[in-house]
Amino acid sequence: MVKDDDISQELSKLLEEYGKESIIALKREIKIRDLQVTSKTINSITHKVSPYKVVISFDKVLNILDRGRRKGKKRPHVDSILQWMKDSQIQPRNNRKKGNLSGRFTKKSDRNMKSSAFAIARAIGKKGTIKRFGHKGAKILKVIRSGSNAMNNLKSGIKEITGKQMKQSFKQLKKK
Repeated sequence: MVKDDDISQELSKLLEEYGKESIIALKREIKIRDLQVTSKTINSITHKVSPYKVVISFDKVLNILDRGRRKGKKRPHVDSILQWMKDSQIQPRNNRKKGNLSGRFTKKSDRNMKSSAFAIARAIGKKGTIKRFGHKGAKILKVIRSGSNAMNNLKSGIKEITGKQMKQSFKQLKKK
């Protein structure tokens, strides 16, 4: 006889495996696509298993990396861009519009950094993010969505567990 506790434990184990596999896949995808500036985003990816569900949580930056920011939308806050510039060690350039056509690097003063951050934020507002992905985002979360290896393993595991339960139920009915 299959007990509800046995099924529940099997499902919890299966969901835990899916959670771990999903986190590994997400972290790998971020590294492969070279989207990691600091370890903050990667370290924010966690999972939690509760009865009959898995919750995968992460920093809001991952959503922006996944979907991008479409053009014409509200631009990001300058402080966020400034922090990204510092984390990425991006050095500002001279302003080419004011007769200084060199576009060479300039010193990292607060004023130059804020000016560059403002220009980047304005460009994101006008054009969107992540130029190399066509300003549409990197589509990172697809590695854990429907059709992914992790999801296929989860589906086949659930089919196996429910198949066992149905066989046991039918055997019990035949005995009566």
